[in-house]
Amino acid sequence: MRRLVAIAVVVLGVLFARRAAAEITVCLEVTAPAEDLESFKKLVRIELDRHTSHRAVEKGCRSHLRVDLLQTGGARVLTAQIDRAVPARFTIKDPDDLLPHVEEAMRLVLHNDPTYLAEDIAHLSALQRFGQAILIRGRLAFRLELFEAISRGGTDVVSAPGLALGVTRGSGHFQVIGRAYGGGTPGSVPGLDRALQAFAGIDGGVTYEFFDEDTWSPYVSGCGGVELVRYVGRVHASDTSLTPVTDIGATLSARVGARFFRFYDFDLDLFAQGYLPLFVTKDVDSGFFGTSGLYTPTIQVGVGVGF
Repeated sequence: MRRLVAIAVVVLGVLFARRAAAEITVCLEVTAPAEDLESFKKLVRIELDRHTSHRAVEKGCRSHLRVDLLQTGGARVLTAQIDRAVPARFTIKDPDDLLPHVEEAMRLVLHNDPTYLAEDIAHLSALQRFGQAILIRGRLAFRLELFEAISRGGTDVVSAPGLALGVTRGSGHFQVIGRAYGGGTPGSVPGLDRALQAFAGIDGGVTYEFFDEDTWSPYVSGCGGVELVRYVGRVHASDTSLTPVTDIGATLSARVGARFFRFYDFDLDLFAQGYLPLFVTKDVDSGFFGTSGLYTPTIQVGVGVGF
């Protein structure tokens, strides 16, 4: 029940942020041959409604959008222009090309709307600014990370190398992040030593960067996700085979780090991310960690590159 409530809160927050981001009111004017006018108006309005950055109104608009469909020289010409910005223009020779060209024209003119680009978000609420930073002004970046995972393996500390692939979107102080990671030490374990043979997981969350206008910034992140872990070892020195324990469950994690070269086509990320599992690692078929299992938090320390 708690998970359902948490999911509902997140979904409502995202929906509210998307609606809050639709701040640019636009008056729409559509022209087309008489036989196509009504259907073309509906098509343009549907495409306009798909863009949360703009909202069609009858009066009191901040931008004016004009979309024309003209018949000339045996072909139709589609032109879309917002205020006095450079128009987007396409020649339509095949009727099947109309819809994709309308989609492209609307995307080009709305995303280059001078009012949209110059929008001052200082008057917006914190949630609205977050929506603007993520959904409208956000820059999409992909990340590759190398790290060392350090975990509890009974009375000893165990470690294993790992690799992560991530994606971030945001601007200013805020970013949303998604991350998939994995690693391990698949080799054998001598004597009584134990090892983190394999681990993998996915998580997502929100990052706050302290400096929004500097080329570098420290940051903090909060995430939730799911993780699979597999520990192996010998319970007794005389054992000839390894005893495995495999478990999977939800995790909460906190991340601290610093990003450098923030305004270039790439950035460098130094980080440490600690994972608190919401489960006890155990296996009903193995007494490797005892009958009640073992709590196995993990910290990942590494370096990443965003591009």
